[in-house]
Amino acid sequence: MMYQDVVRSRRSVRDFMPDVEIPKEELMAIIEEAMFAPNSTNLNSWRFLIVTEKEQKEALYEVSMQQPAVKGAAAVIILLGDLTAYTVANADEISAKAVAQGTMTEEIRQGINENVSWYYDVSEEQKREWLMLDQGLVAMQLMLSAKDRGYDTVAMSGFETEAVRKLFNIEDHLVNGLIIPIGKAQTPGFETVRRDVSEVVTWLD
Repeated sequence: MMYQDVVRSRRSVRDFMPDVEIPKEELMAIIEEAMFAPNSTNLNSWRFLIVTEKEQKEALYEVSMQQPAVKGAAAVIILLGDLTAYTVANADEISAKAVAQGTMTEEIRQGINENVSWYYDVSEEQKREWLMLDQGLVAMQLMLSAKDRGYDTVAMSGFETEAVRKLFNIEDHLVNGLIIPIGKAQTPGFETVRRDVSEVVTWLD
């Protein structure tokens, strides 16, 4: 699909075909493509929990406002952000790979480590805000990647956070973001109307 076709055809789908399975390799490929999204200091702060078992989806459905998309989807991706990403150790591990590949100099690597050391003085509240930004970017890219491969998605924020955390034993340093059911649409998502672009853009001359 051409990029414009992907962007313009993506819809929020809430009614999925039953008995659709997405191969693990394809789900991993979708997430890998999503991870090319920009993220703060390239700290790769996102984490993904994949729910495919029927019993687990039914349990998640009960704490997600009983939204049918959760039960009907082939898989549900629980998107999380990792507060421990804001460490020099994490930054250095990622940068070391870039140095080894020849895409980063040692000088830049050290500069990144120095910048990340500043994050130790940043409040958890601020880090949580950064995590939400990173999650929004990767979520959109994930949904477009899925659409390009013939799958449909819906981004959901309607769930009981603490109940979801307890259900899947989510560790304290992981911050809940969105839930993204993915599968093939049984009922197409309805077309939505947007404001004209001229209504939302201001040119500063």
